[in-house]
Amino acid sequence: MQLLLAVSNRRRVIVCGLAFIWLLACGFSFPQGNVDTIERFKTLYGNLRDYKEFHLLTLNGHKCILAFWYEDNSPLQLSVQVFKYTDDKLEEPVLKIYEGSVAEEVIKIATADLLGSGHDQLIFLSRAGQIQMLRVLAEKGNSLVPVLETGGTEITIIKSTREIWVKSKTAGEVDIFCWDAKSSKFSKVRTEKVIL
Repeated sequence: MQLLLAVSNRRRVIVCGLAFIWLLACGFSFPQGNVDTIERFKTLYGNLRDYKEFHLLTLNGHKCILAFWYEDNSPLQLSVQVFKYTDDKLEEPVLKIYEGSVAEEVIKIATADLLGSGHDQLIFLSRAGQIQMLRVLAEKGNSLVPVLETGGTEITIIKSTREIWVKSKTAGEVDIFCWDAKSSKFSKVRTEKVIL
């Protein structure tokens, strides 16, 4: 009986060990490509700015590197450059498609079709003091252009309606913005009073 228990325990240890090795092999192999791309970018283009942080994302089928730095080394002035690239080893030159401020701290980076055009836009939700800042960038040719920059106490984007809700706590209101295809810009469609 003792022998069967020992064999069973040993088998469990071996199975757990193999599962752990499999997790290491599979779970950490994909990010390595991302790390390699970022390290290669630092080697080739790190002299452009004193970059503090990097993000990789795909926007409408295009691979992008988001490189963040502090303007004048001030943590109150976070800026970003967005580069489009074609291969993970960066053998082809990258193309800068945007450069601009993103306030003090980026809370969230997302892509979504807020214009109803069938193409995603790049969305930055940032913090500037106690205010949340929203920047929506749309592709235009080989660049990204701002189509909305706004701020409020709290910002929410409703996926199903593509509405952007900008809450003003002091005014007790929520301004609701939607894309207006006729004027090719976001417009405030209504303002709602809030209780809380």
